[in-house]
Amino acid sequence: APSNRGDVTVNIQMKIGNVNESVNVVSEAPAAVQFNTSSMDLTVDNTMVRNLPVIGRNPFTMTLLDPAVVNRYTTAEKTPFKMWASSQLEVGGPTSQKNDTLLDGMPAQAGPKGTYAPSMDAVTEVSVQQNSVDAEYGHSSGGVLNVSMKSGTNNLKGTVYYFGRN
Repeated sequence: APSNRGDVTVNIQMKIGNVNESVNVVSEAPAAVQFNTSSMDLTVDNTMVRNLPVIGRNPFTMTLLDPAVVNRYTTAEKTPFKMWASSQLEVGGPTSQKNDTLLDGMPAQAGPKGTYAPSMDAVTEVSVQQNSVDAEYGHSSGGVLNVSMKSGTNNLKGTVYYFGRN
């Protein structure tokens, strides 16, 4: 039986054409390095505060997004507005109950317990500072956990949420 297979050689000459290539690099300048501090900071901005789910709806637990922050409170204390939740976090080492817990820059811890945990809907930003913090944060031997509240308005507003766990 004859075969329909065969080797075919085609010699094609390719011509070099014009090379038009451009690369546009667009970038923003990185955040300026602060040479006057040795503190390592992490700020959870308003977009993340609004969109990330938070177990227990305690804004201080958003500091757990920082890899240096370790959770030392039990599951029984993950209820909304639990006052031990903010004081049981460790920042950069064994600092449980030694952190400076702030609400709009004001101390929010009385002894080993936090005094107030605002609703997530009232929070605009959460920040964590670890290591050698500035002298203005001289209250503690641990890290600084700061929750910033939203500003007020003359209009009546509110939110409703359902918090249910089985």
